[in-house]
Amino acid sequence: MKRAICNFASAAASLHRSASSSATSAVLSHQFNNTMSYSTNSTNNKHVGKYPQEYLDSFEIYNKLNAKFRVAVVNTCNMNCFFCHNEGMENPRSLGDKTPIKKQGKEPFPVGELVRMMNDFCDLGGTQLNITGGEPLVRKDIVDVLKSIDKKNTRVVLNSNVLLAERLLRAPKVPQVDAIYASLHTTRESDFKKYLGINAGAEQVMKNMVLLKEHGYRVQINYSLGDYNKDEFENVLKFALPNKIDLKVISLIRSNLDKSQYCNPDEEKSWTNPKWLEDLMENNGVQVCGTREGFGGRVNIYKTNDASDHKVEIKNIGRGRLMTDYCNGCRFADKCGEGIYAVRSGVDGIWKPCVLNSDKFSKMEIEDSSNDYKMQILSVIHNMVSDWKNHKFVEGSPQ
Repeated sequence: MKRAICNFASAAASLHRSASSSATSAVLSHQFNNTMSYSTNSTNNKHVGKYPQEYLDSFEIYNKLNAKFRVAVVNTCNMNCFFCHNEGMENPRSLGDKTPIKKQGKEPFPVGELVRMMNDFCDLGGTQLNITGGEPLVRKDIVDVLKSIDKKNTRVVLNSNVLLAERLLRAPKVPQVDAIYASLHTTRESDFKKYLGINAGAEQVMKNMVLLKEHGYRVQINYSLGDYNKDEFENVLKFALPNKIDLKVISLIRSNLDKSQYCNPDEEKSWTNPKWLEDLMENNGVQVCGTREGFGGRVNIYKTNDASDHKVEIKNIGRGRLMTDYCNGCRFADKCGEGIYAVRSGVDGIWKPCVLNSDKFSKMEIEDSSNDYKMQILSVIHNMVSDWKNHKFVEGSPQ
């Protein structure tokens, strides 16, 4: 299969293994400078000596390799997708709920403290902060929450289904927000009712994406691929391309052991490999430009041409998901589709290094005003990175 190669450096890198933390940092700095696929911030020198050096080294690796800090600012949602991992929080919604927005989960951790924590992550030099839920736009004060983020050089992303986009559109663009990752898994209204928990929404979601883009936001479609919607990808692609909206394809992964995890409750399906999408992409004039690997696995990057500022990404965990010593002995190793991807926290007050294995969850401690959350953040991330020389990418389909 002939493919055009775009004229920018691929961010794909198999890191040289080194037992020395300082050597690892040097290799990372060399391989990831001047690439388009990563926007990295080195851990500020002001933190050296204040925190264990091995924690700072792990934080450096974590951020150089595209890892994220995902913070759920609410445990309520106006949709009810059958595959929702709810950022590892206890999900108050059950399949069949006719008014999911009325179901609110436990939120013992104050949002004001989450803002302090997010700001500490940014001050440490974190690369990307994702504001999630639930559905963040359910919060009537979401604009105020977003404006409270002291982002410094951190990229801030809002993950949303954008059905409630009016809460952003009626205010000036929030400068703290670098991008909105909007969920669009199908263009069929019937799928919204059958699989996503509401009677309709596809048309409104697409309309709101365009309005948000016109309002000044960078918008990316997040398309979660499963057996139920694989025939809808081309329709989503044909919406994204002419509207110059980025698109990322992510195959559904397990967040529980239910037989219906990959499809609706009446069926039992296996994980859907997105490899077949490559031919479809080329048939639509979209060509592979490069790859990257890091936290979250391996990703192919596509563009319509070299000069395009917009891209399509396909994340295929079957080609490799990152595992570290933190994963050793995990009872879900053969079922894990995420690997080491992102640390999660939120209004439930729980640190979640992964969504499948709750054995790894730990309580977030509220710090008094004389302290900060940096040590908690660094400690959790250090455990996830572990001894970096032993990291590996595991290939094959998860069960």
